[in-house]
Amino acid sequence: MTRFSPLRLICCAALLLALAPVETTADPIRITDGRLEITGLGGPLFLSAEPVFTFNGAVGVVGGFFGPWVSCLPCAPGAAVNFNASWGGNDLHGTATYNGVTYEALGSLAPGSASGVVDFTGPATVTAPLDGVVATLIAPFDFQGNFFFPGASPDSPSFIGAGTATVTLFRPTTAIPWSFQSAVYEFSDANTAVPEPGTLLLVGTVLAGMAARRRRSVSL
Repeated sequence: MTRFSPLRLICCAALLLALAPVETTADPIRITDGRLEITGLGGPLFLSAEPVFTFNGAVGVVGGFFGPWVSCLPCAPGAAVNFNASWGGNDLHGTATYNGVTYEALGSLAPGSASGVVDFTGPATVTAPLDGVVATLIAPFDFQGNFFFPGASPDSPSFIGAGTATVTLFRPTTAIPWSFQSAVYEFSDANTAVPEPGTLLLVGTVLAGMAARRRRSVSL
């Protein structure tokens, strides 16, 4: 009878788990092109994951949350500037196309209408400069969003993305604090593969088994 070593059994078990079907929701769709532009109290938001999805709409600093405006109205030199931003419900309105179907009046909250939530997450370490009367702050951001399209599918599609945010601050003289002037969040289509949590668990299990067997071999 063929005997299998513990290491071989661990590897076989890991392979079987990796090949087994797993009930999961659909993978997030990556935004490959898009732009959020805020000047004053609001501006346009465009998202695209062609050919599956596009969104053309507008958002405002009064509805939802827009960190650069909230944290710098005004802000002192050296103060932290928040790059986070989020909108949902009737604060996120526009027209969306998903899988060839166009949904008008997204965010109207009318029965059966489409709706969505978008969330931009920036770094927590960006600070307003100490000198100058015009300042440009640049930092990366991550994006996550969910949209609900009536009758499209049992699961609402989710979206991810990333890019670079540029925030402009202004003050007439150096004797007063900074105020928010404008911001542009520009998406990049860079797609960095992220290992699935299940894959990381399997790899960790195999490595742990190999390490344990190596320790036993050394002790013998």
